[in-house]
Amino acid sequence: MNRLTLIIISFLMLPCATMPALHAQEVRTPSISFNPETYVVYKTDHPLNINGNLDKEAWKHAEWTSAFVDIRGGEYPTPRYETRAKMLCDEDYF
Repeated sequence: MNRLTLIIISFLMLPCATMPALHAQEVRTPSISFNPETYVVYKTDHPLNINGNLDKEAWKHAEWTSAFVDIRGGEYPTPRYETRAKMLCDEDYF
């Protein structure tokens, strides 16, 4: 099991008394339109080396995300620098 699996299992094993209560009156609709982007993340057969170097063949085929935006909405300024990401997973990591 990897670390993320352990964290999720640990959270799910918490007694219900420690879980925050969610009452119907507390559920709110977002004040901005909410339509998150979705991406296909491909699995590679080779272990990933996360070092900022995208020269490996697997990274060449991974698509860039759209440029990041402020999650609070369009009324906030665009980020100063264009920031994007590529995503892959292997047997152990995302």
